[in-house]
Amino acid sequence: MSILAECPFCHKRQSAKNKRCKCGEDMDKLKRSKKVKYWITYRMPNGKQRRESVGYSIEEARRERTVYLKCSLNPKQLSRS
Repeated sequence: MSILAECPFCHKRQSAKNKRCKCGEDMDKLKRSKKVKYWITYRMPNGKQRRESVGYSIEEARRERTVYLKCSLNPKQLSRS
């Protein structure tokens, strides 16, 4: 389970910890101005990997990640398909 940050210029998804994108943009500056879109990556109970957009807030991405972590122990609680 990971949180990815998408550069608004080159649209490359990368670790949310990166300070600079491969295209040269300052990711920290873009994060502060709420221009970076966040994604979470998780595994479904059948083993397939899913990637889902969660918006422009890192706090919202962290909340979504904890929901999926809790539901990965009991996949029947997961209401999304």
